[in-house]
Amino acid sequence: MNEELLICFLKRRCTPLEFKQVEEWVCADKSNAACLFEMESVWALKDEMKYSNEKEIREAWQRFQSGIIRQEKVVSLEREAKKTTIWKTFRRYAAVIAVFMLISSGVYFYKNSPHRKNHIILAETAVKQRIMLTLPDSTKVWLNAQSQLKYPSNFSRKNREVYLTGEGYFEVTSNVKKPFIVHSEALNIKVLGTKFDMRAYPEETSSVTLTEGKVEVSMNNEKERVTLTPNHQAVYSINAGLEVREVNPQEYLSWIDGELHFVNKPLSVIAKELERRFGVEIHFADPRLAKNIFTCHFQEDVSLIQILDFLKKTQRFNYEIKEKNILII
Repeated sequence: MNEELLICFLKRRCTPLEFKQVEEWVCADKSNAACLFEMESVWALKDEMKYSNEKEIREAWQRFQSGIIRQEKVVSLEREAKKTTIWKTFRRYAAVIAVFMLISSGVYFYKNSPHRKNHIILAETAVKQRIMLTLPDSTKVWLNAQSQLKYPSNFSRKNREVYLTGEGYFEVTSNVKKPFIVHSEALNIKVLGTKFDMRAYPEETSSVTLTEGKVEVSMNNEKERVTLTPNHQAVYSINAGLEVREVNPQEYLSWIDGELHFVNKPLSVIAKELERRFGVEIHFADPRLAKNIFTCHFQEDVSLIQILDFLKKTQRFNYEIKEKNILII
């Protein structure tokens, strides 16, 4: 497999034809899928030290190289020849990714204990970031800005458990013998194979929006439990508990393509999304301004100023910007 094509895949810049080539390569051999999974795990963690200084960059790179060398020694002693070849292939690919990221002033390293067969992987996004990753069972997950997903490098024999903070869209690989379970602060989701969006940001209303299949949504205290069918959403709040309503899922999935889509949303909710998208803090001079309702749709390349100017014209409020702080007046 061409290394540049794999990097394009990890950056989500493949053409449909290139994506098909990668997909065929993955399906051709389980070892290819395992190799790509490890690469995506590393790629998902590449922003962990984004703002490190030059010294930290060098130290991280040394740790990365040391970890690779240790792992190769263990593999050469304990694994069969085929798996050794797979690891060497991964090492070559990982090195290409590492060099590319160092040139881009981003740092990451793959860290794993050679004495553990399983380990927990943390995929995390900062403000203004979104990523897509593939889990060990081939389930695909898109993470929105300021989100975290914890998952094991190998799922157990009984189930597939992950832990989400923030927002993620899941395309779960079907497996009737091993349910897929998503844990969050307020809700748990249990599925066998389906597509859904889960929103679980701290101190915000949690929701699950189903696009395909069927999911079971329950509160962590097990007091309430509902089953969703496509085009329905379960919403949880402390005051109202768990409620189910019919929705258009596309209104809640536009963030995957970098778009912002709001239907009858208060300005307070829109402000939270803008904070995550643009890395700013938005404040209201009068709390009543936060209750203004909007319906609007913005493309990926729209700027923060364009959005604020549009909202200002429709509701006749103004704003002031000072560095990364915005005051709505």
